[in-house]
Amino acid sequence: MKKALLILVPLLLLGGGATVGLGMLGIVNLPFLPLGKKKVKLPPDDGKGGPLAPFVASMQSLGKRAEAEAARLKAIKPPPAPKLPPDLSAGEAKLAGLWAEMPTDKLVALTAKWPIDSLGRILARMDGDAVTSLLAALPPPRAADLSRAVAAATDETAQKVHTDLKNG
Repeated sequence: MKKALLILVPLLLLGGGATVGLGMLGIVNLPFLPLGKKKVKLPPDDGKGGPLAPFVASMQSLGKRAEAEAARLKAIKPPPAPKLPPDLSAGEAKLAGLWAEMPTDKLVALTAKWPIDSLGRILARMDGDAVTSLLAALPPPRAADLSRAVAAATDETAQKVHTDLKNG
């Protein structure tokens, strides 16, 4: 053990001394030894902006190009938003609320020329008593068609609710 120490200590001293010596010469950068650092002097200004003139010019041209590109991008108009089909559900709900308050005989006259599918979606949102009285006042073939449309609208709504619950 003592023999190993006798060999290691001089090697460490030699290695450390060599490293410090190289640091003092400036060959090895040692932050705790500012002795080996030399100050760099810039060459004198030659009237053309000095040694950094090409870099300054390139930075200025880069800035001008960036401003031009920003102006070009600002001038481009974004594409118009896609036109979505109108959301009929809010109107159907409001109409269902109005129709629920109407007398049955006036509602029969009002809905006589309405298409079955849209009428079914509106009636599906109405109170059951109002729909029952309307169906009772209609001729049987129209009442049957309208009942199918209400059932289909109710199934579509249930399917949409089920899908929404699944997705989110």
